[in-house]
Amino acid sequence: MNRQTEIVAAGSYSGIVEATNVVVRTRSDFKKLWAQHQSKSFPPAPLPRFDFRKDMIIAVFAGTRNSGGWSVEVKKILTVPGGLSVQVAVEKPKSGASMAISQPFCIVGTKKINRSEMGPCIWTWLS
Repeated sequence: MNRQTEIVAAGSYSGIVEATNVVVRTRSDFKKLWAQHQSKSFPPAPLPRFDFRKDMIIAVFAGTRNSGGWSVEVKKILTVPGGLSVQVAVEKPKSGASMAISQPFCIVGTKKINRSEMGPCIWTWLS
C-alpha cells in the first residue's frame, strides 16, 4: 500500500555530509537530527512542528556532492509485510549548475508504524 507523505524539509545544503537514511519516531531523536542537519546554517532554522504521537519522519541525506544542482526526493513509501519500503530518487545536476559544494536532503512525514510492528526498512535508490 502506498503511504501518504508530507514534505517537512528539502533542499541542497545540510550539516549531514555523509549519505544516510533515517527513520525518526520521537521528538527528541528529531531534535538531535535537526541540530546536526542545521549545524552549518546561521542562524539555524527552527525545529519544524510535527506530531510524533501519530506520525514519524523518513529522512534521506545524499551526502556531499561536488556541485550544486543535485536533488533527492522520497518518491514513494510502501507498506510491505514486516515494515516499509522507501523509494528514493537522486537527480543529477543539469548543465549550468553552480560549482558550490552541496548536501541534498529530503525529510518527509508519514503515519507512524510502531517498532513492534516494523522490521527493517528497505531503502531503494532509483537512478
